[in-house]
Amino acid sequence: MKNKLINNIEKKIAIVFVSGSIGELDWNLPILDFLLNEGFDLKIIILKKEVYESIKKNKLINNFISQNSKIEVIFQGGCFIEKIEHYVYLFYRILIKLNIYRYSLISNIFNFLSKIFHEVFFSRMPSYIFRNKKNRYLFLSEFPSLRRPRDAWIRKKFINSIFLYHPHSPNIYAEDLDQRYKSPENIDYNNRYFLLLGHQLDYLKINDERELAATNLEKVFVGHPKWSHKWLDRNRCKLKNFSSTSLDKNKTSILILSRGPAGSSDEKYYKNLIESTIKSIQKSIPNCNLFVKKHPREKLTHWEQFSKKYSSINIINDHIHMIAPNVDFVITFLGSGAVDCYEMGVPVIEFCNLNQYTKGGMFIKEGNYTTIYRNLGIVIPANNEEELQNAIYGLVKTNYKLQSNIAHPFYKELIGLSNTWDKKIRSILASHNFISN
Repeated sequence: MKNKLINNIEKKIAIVFVSGSIGELDWNLPILDFLLNEGFDLKIIILKKEVYESIKKNKLINNFISQNSKIEVIFQGGCFIEKIEHYVYLFYRILIKLNIYRYSLISNIFNFLSKIFHEVFFSRMPSYIFRNKKNRYLFLSEFPSLRRPRDAWIRKKFINSIFLYHPHSPNIYAEDLDQRYKSPENIDYNNRYFLLLGHQLDYLKINDERELAATNLEKVFVGHPKWSHKWLDRNRCKLKNFSSTSLDKNKTSILILSRGPAGSSDEKYYKNLIESTIKSIQKSIPNCNLFVKKHPREKLTHWEQFSKKYSSINIINDHIHMIAPNVDFVITFLGSGAVDCYEMGVPVIEFCNLNQYTKGGMFIKEGNYTTIYRNLGIVIPANNEEELQNAIYGLVKTNYKLQSNIAHPFYKELIGLSNTWDKKIRSILASHNFISN
């Protein structure tokens, strides 16, 4: 019976909304590859100009898209429309938070505006996809979309479709890694709405008791597919595929995963990180291949300025999975790329001064600031230039050997979930007759 239903579907289409950053595509790329292999056509709808530009610079994602004829990228962003959606979202959240719906006048005004923007939104979408509400699609979008009016509009229109909500990057939201939790109940694969998260402790941390707690939103813990051994092995490129022509195999190779400041007030701290990193490397390994991968949203040009002074600095756009296997160690300014490198067998130094910078990714444990990657036991911590130098010397002495036996049990659980993500995605699709089980 299932196979008959599958054959009756003329075309299997997955619609992927990308509204925040290119990290959304990076997170679900293994899932998109899985869907292509299962005969889906992919419609990637970009709602932000900045994301559209980032795709062009990301070689792995750009190649993935350009080499698949069943992928169509549709840009529906722009300054004016992005601002409109932003203000509609803010108005919508204020209404909910302050319970202003009880005031009929304000509620009627919002409903009137909502109808207008509803029409504007769908008028911008490709009519050949969105005109028939009876069509059955697989929708993918980041889970913050649950808080946006457009998600409610799409759900209401396509009542036969399946919706997957995923993280906007491989963030680990959990902080107390030893927190006890109940084992997840059996997954109801017949549901139509699924929240994909890394681990149950992530959900306990981010649960807002509103949209994320909805009883019709099935919680499915899949790790992070891009950290699965299958995906990492697939993307592990040999040296000849690495684009940089400045890689001297006779020199130590270092990758720096940079991260721009959160605001203008942090620019001095960010510049000091760069200067300290360069000084430490110059003192420890003066003759090396030094590659810098900037964060997609890192707009400042300090690295470009320093590269004019230090010829060893090479700023590259290659995906981290292409670079990491070709270097001896990595220095990160705090970010999830540390996990990618660790899983590819490359030691990582996390360089950030927890006494000066306590934003984004840092939290207090036992009275002191720390980071999730230090808690996981997968990075070598360095808070200042002296500690960074000592960490580099330590790696040189051990010939850049990775200490792989100290990771926290939570981390091992997370990677275990990452290695079996496809089984759960397959069960979701099979339960709704998109594929055979």
